[in-house]
Amino acid sequence: MHKERVKGIVMGVVVCVIFSITVMATANVTVTRQVTYGVNVVYNGQAMQFLEESRPFIMDGRTFLPLRAISDVMGYPIEFESSSNTVFIGNRHLGTRTPLNVAVPFFETGYGGVIGTASAEQAFMGGNTYRDALVYTRGVGGQRGVLGTVYSLHNLNGQFRALTGHIGRVDGSRTVSGTFRFYGDGRLLETYELRAQDPPTEISIFLEDIRLLRIEFISDTSGVYALAAFVE
Repeated sequence: MHKERVKGIVMGVVVCVIFSITVMATANVTVTRQVTYGVNVVYNGQAMQFLEESRPFIMDGRTFLPLRAISDVMGYPIEFESSSNTVFIGNRHLGTRTPLNVAVPFFETGYGGVIGTASAEQAFMGGNTYRDALVYTRGVGGQRGVLGTVYSLHNLNGQFRALTGHIGRVDGSRTVSGTFRFYGDGRLLETYELRAQDPPTEISIFLEDIRLLRIEFISDTSGVYALAAFVE
């Protein structure tokens, strides 16, 4: 019985040694793959140019293309989310209603004629709370009767179908009237005339193929209006 136990221990050591040798041998295997460069890519009849470090290539009978370079040429934004290890091509929010300034935050704001500001924050209109709204403040303290414009610019990149939501005077601000104008790629899309006593006004704007959205708030006296809208 003692001999059998010793035999079992010896066999266990031998198996462990063999397994260790096998693992070491596998870990040191070198795999050689053949990579072929010189792949030409033509998009809409135009030959694409690539940087040296992002050239397309063929390996094991498969053609590999640089995703970011291809997306840039085709006009689709690309985003990598490390937390989920996911690559998003195009608009990651498409098919869902997402607040405008969450999906495409303004990349520029400004004013004309008078001092003004545009900001992203929570707004109160008609006794209701609107999250993720864009608030346009026209020349607080500015001269009455002088037409002034506050605007924001949003890069839609042709990824949205519509802009829907509400615009109106922010509760507690001065009782003034104003006008909202929405421009797509330099073309006037919609105009909304707002009176001070009006409740928040529902809007719906067609955005198909629009790349640059410009939103203007225009008033001849100081006031604060908000846009609480979604893109989809």
